[in-house]
Amino acid sequence: MSNPRFEDVYRPAIPLAYVQLIFDYAARNGVARETLVQGLGLSRSLLGSVDARVSRHDAGAILLRAIKLTGNPGTGFEIGLASSITTHGLFGFGFMAASTLREGMVFGNRFLPTRLPYLRLDVYVEGDQAVVSVLDTADLGVVRNHTFEFFLVGVYRLLMQAAFGLLEARHVELWCDYPQPKYYSRYRERLPAMRFSKASNQVRLPAAILDLPLPMANPIAAAQVTAHLERELAILGETEDLLARIRAALIIRDGRYPGLDEVSRKLNMSSRTIRRKMANHGISFRKVLDDVLRREAITLLSDTAMSIEQIADRLGYSDPANFTRAFHRWTLTTPSAYRAENGGDDGRAGR
Repeated sequence: MSNPRFEDVYRPAIPLAYVQLIFDYAARNGVARETLVQGLGLSRSLLGSVDARVSRHDAGAILLRAIKLTGNPGTGFEIGLASSITTHGLFGFGFMAASTLREGMVFGNRFLPTRLPYLRLDVYVEGDQAVVSVLDTADLGVVRNHTFEFFLVGVYRLLMQAAFGLLEARHVELWCDYPQPKYYSRYRERLPAMRFSKASNQVRLPAAILDLPLPMANPIAAAQVTAHLERELAILGETEDLLARIRAALIIRDGRYPGLDEVSRKLNMSSRTIRRKMANHGISFRKVLDDVLRREAITLLSDTAMSIEQIADRLGYSDPANFTRAFHRWTLTTPSAYRAENGGDDGRAGR
């Protein structure tokens, strides 16, 4: 059997290598991978594929489960500390092959969407400091701070390894735009200096080293990686556009979400064409709809006082029990338990 084309296995989501960091940490703490992915519809073949990617929502669910089942809210720090240049695949190799850190940061700014498409970088110099400011372009929900802890520490690790011998941990600062979490004290000695409640999320380092030659610079390898990642970007844009259009078409209408045929008509495409395009990227219409329903359910449970029955009806479930079963499949908990754990129950929310 011939190898699958890159276009057939690429998905505009998160590389499995990042989720594998969660699996590995959870396993070291006695939590099996099967428990973390239960009910998410992730096949064994997907999780065994070299080029596999996991949707942002599935990755978030896996991270939340790992935090809950290991009992460690600092899991974001743990997986960031466990990351390395090789974790990032070609992206990490390309960064390492850059001639200088400045060139590597330009490279990272351009190709980060191939790894974490919901984050963007703003790289600039402020006085004697080089600043990598990180912006989230999607609602990351309850995993937002944990995601930034993973990413900021991961960037720190990438910089230290690529600039081996040129950069010391004491010269790096990580800024976070949220208050210092209680669990930070357990990681203080393993991390560079961190400042909380700042205006944005940043990695800061001395600007003086930006143009020093990197020890593993390789212009030929850098050019080869750049060409490959340019191709990934093109595929990413095409697939993200289709998924964005499908999600936009899934507008709730009096408790009813449109089916594939109705969405196809709205997009002026045949349902067969949509199925084929989505299958080429390992995605199904049912999976996209499930993600939409899950996000809406979590939003309504967290931000409104609607009863469970009212939320079920709004999402199109005529029987609240069916909604409860679906929610448990998505999150491994019940709607009422989720609401209680996340502070959304003010006594008016029903059962």
